[in-house]
Amino acid sequence: MLHLDEADGPEIGRVFAGAHVRVLRIEGSAAEIAVPELDRPRRVQGGVTNVALTAWVDASSLGTREVPFSPPPLEGRTVRDHYSRVAERVESFGFFYLRCGPFQILEQGPKSTRVAQRVGGFELVGWSELPIRGSRGDFRCPARVAEEGVPVGLTEAHSVDVASVLRADRTVHWLVETNDGSYVCQDWHVTKKGELRHTGRANGERFETEYSIEREGSRVVLLGPTTRTANGSGLGYGCGADYRAVDLDADRLVLVPHANVTRTITAYDPDDTEVWFLSESACKEAAARASSPPTVASVAPVHTGC
Repeated sequence: MLHLDEADGPEIGRVFAGAHVRVLRIEGSAAEIAVPELDRPRRVQGGVTNVALTAWVDASSLGTREVPFSPPPLEGRTVRDHYSRVAERVESFGFFYLRCGPFQILEQGPKSTRVAQRVGGFELVGWSELPIRGSRGDFRCPARVAEEGVPVGLTEAHSVDVASVLRADRTVHWLVETNDGSYVCQDWHVTKKGELRHTGRANGERFETEYSIEREGSRVVLLGPTTRTANGSGLGYGCGADYRAVDLDADRLVLVPHANVTRTITAYDPDDTEVWFLSESACKEAAARASSPPTVASVAPVHTGC
């Protein structure tokens, strides 16, 4: 078990057998070790600063003999890309920040969410500052892509001409997660003017939302959106979302959002993609899978906007 601040401090997680740890000091039967890749927020005059996160463990659990690294199976429901401080108790000041990428929801409380995240052979457990809703947040890691070859662990990308896919009068379907945690399919129509338009109703009133789209080679850029109601009032804000198409079949256009690349993507990690469905039935099947009882399966390919 990992303890915060001292040998008998609050439990904040565990380190798995076979993990490599760096011992900072030993006091009696306890050892203080570094927790890799994680910072600890500290209150200071005028704000918050970050220091390296450390934890205390039973010194007798450490050794120099190599043993196989075999972490236990994940528990809870996997979500990803939510930014929050995490504390050992509800409404306490956090001792680490969630990293971008996957983590597990263990328990949902009215004011906070109990989460677990693994990094470098460690698992940190605690309560988020605010309840975590939704399977995917906006705190995305840089997309894991290659611009040459197909490295181990990545999937080969294929050439896609997005202009021919997102042609005028084509409809694409976005899988969207609602505020209550359900999944729905939104229909977006490609107009002759080169816009992506969705028509819906809210509070009994019809509205239209539009993005301007730029299409060149495998690149798609969404600009907008602008929303107009039936009485003519409108709301717009500036947002630019850059996508690169990496695969295509009869039902799906697979894109890597926010890919920071200068050349063609040759390989990608499927966990970093978003799917624009080309058939309503495929989108509804994905919504049904996403709505099934929570597991530690991969996160649904939802559209999260810019």
